[in-house]
Amino acid sequence: MCNCKTEIEAQLVEHFKAKHPEADGHQATLEGYGLTVIGNTMTLQPYMPIKYGAGHANKKTGLERWKTEKGSMSFRFCPFCGENLHAKRDA
Repeated sequence: MCNCKTEIEAQLVEHFKAKHPEADGHQATLEGYGLTVIGNTMTLQPYMPIKYGAGHANKKTGLERWKTEKGSMSFRFCPFCGENLHAKRDA
């Protein structure tokens, strides 16, 4: 698996330090990563929350009502460098 998460977090910390040099204990964390278990392997995998929505006609009044659902989408490829995250696991 690539090191994009670690590298980008380090770059964000450096950027934040430059913006706020008077502060201490700078840190940055990319959210949207979770542990995934496939077979007998647990890996850290990026994901993105998604929100679905569509207008539906109300059966009684005929007026449109907006219905939404939430979910999450995981990535097969790193969204930053494009490396196949499942290559070692699929081989």
